[in-house]
Amino acid sequence: MANKMKKEELLQSYLFILPAAIILLVFFLFPIGYAFVLSFLKLNSKFAVKAVVGAQNYTDVLSDRKLIAAFFNTLKYVAIVVPIQTFLAMLIASVLNSNIKGKNTFRIIYFLPTLTSSAALTLIFMFMFNQEGLINMFLKVFGVQGKNWLDDVDFVLKVIMAMNIWSTVPFFMTIYLAGLQ
Repeated sequence: MANKMKKEELLQSYLFILPAAIILLVFFLFPIGYAFVLSFLKLNSKFAVKAVVGAQNYTDVLSDRKLIAAFFNTLKYVAIVVPIQTFLAMLIASVLNSNIKGKNTFRIIYFLPTLTSSAALTLIFMFMFNQEGLINMFLKVFGVQGKNWLDDVDFVLKVIMAMNIWSTVPFFMTIYLAGLQ
């Protein structure tokens, strides 16, 4: 009797797990496996197999200068953005945790960038840093010739970092403020 009950509970538990296992298999494991198999093939634009190239795709990628540049840009991005956004978020959370006047208003104002969609933030920054954008208009007042910041290889990563810091600091500030309180 106890053995039959145990088998029924085991079957019931597998039936509960089955939908999640199917979703995991169909939407995660199968695509990963399929992408891994495709990585050993050379495909045309219609995804028809042209040739089996084995590990050649991996050696091509690892010797590509663009990959190395992307890797170092990612390291630079992480090394700059994470400490700055953490410091600023903690600083603002500490200030808003004190007894300053209007702190609820400041909390709302600081949190607004988090509520804005990524697409809208991108458009705002593209407008600000464009050739005829807000930054160049401001510089023109002081007689400084502006540039197209988004086309300049030396500045585009810095603009992306600034956008990310500006949009994520309020979220982390909220988490740190909750921790402080």
